[in-house]
Amino acid sequence: TDDRIRNWLLAQFNNKCWYAEAHESVSSIHVDHYRPKGQVADDITNVTSEGYWWQAFKWTNYKICGQLLNVKKKDVFPLADAIRANPNDPATLDLESPILIDPCTEETRFISFELEDEESCVAALAGGLQPDEANRATRTIEILGLNRLPRLNSKRAQFWKDCRMEIANYRGAAGPQCLKLVAQAAARV
Repeated sequence: TDDRIRNWLLAQFNNKCWYAEAHESVSSIHVDHYRPKGQVADDITNVTSEGYWWQAFKWTNYKICGQLLNVKKKDVFPLADAIRANPNDPATLDLESPILIDPCTEETRFISFELEDEESCVAALAGGLQPDEANRATRTIEILGLNRLPRLNSKRAQFWKDCRMEIANYRGAAGPQCLKLVAQAAARV
C-alpha cells in the first residue's frame, strides 16, 4: 500500500490499530483488507471461497491493523448467513451479515475495553447486548486475538490512564474563565 494512504489511515484513528484500540508496539502496522481479497475462510466450518478481489483497491475496505492481529485474522471473514456479495452487483455488500465487526461502524459499541488492573486492559463484551450482538463481539475478539498479547493489553491500559489524566485535567481546570477554557481546550487535544 502507498505510504500516503497508510499514513492518512493511521491519522484517522490517532495512530492506533483500528481493531485493538492501542498504539501498536509489538509489531509493525499493516493496512488490512477488512473483506479479504484473495480467499475467504470461515473459522467454524473451515469452508473457503473466493475473496473480495473487486474490493482490493477500495479505500473503504482498508483498515489499519497491527501485524500480529492481521496475521491471526488471515482470510477469516465468516458471515451470519450464507449470502455473500456478488462482484457484479456492488449493492449486495450491504446485504451481507459479517460476523467480524467493522471498526468503522457503530457496531464497535458491542466491544468494551476494560481495565483488569493498572497494567492490563482487555476486550470484553459490552453490557446490554442482544444474543446475536454478543456472538459477533465474542467472535471478533477471538478472530483477531484481541486479548492474547499481554504487551498490547498493557498499551491499552496506558492509553486509558492517559485518557483519565486528560479528563482529570479538563475537570480540574481552574482560574479565570478564559484560562479555564484554555486549559480545557488543551486537555481535549
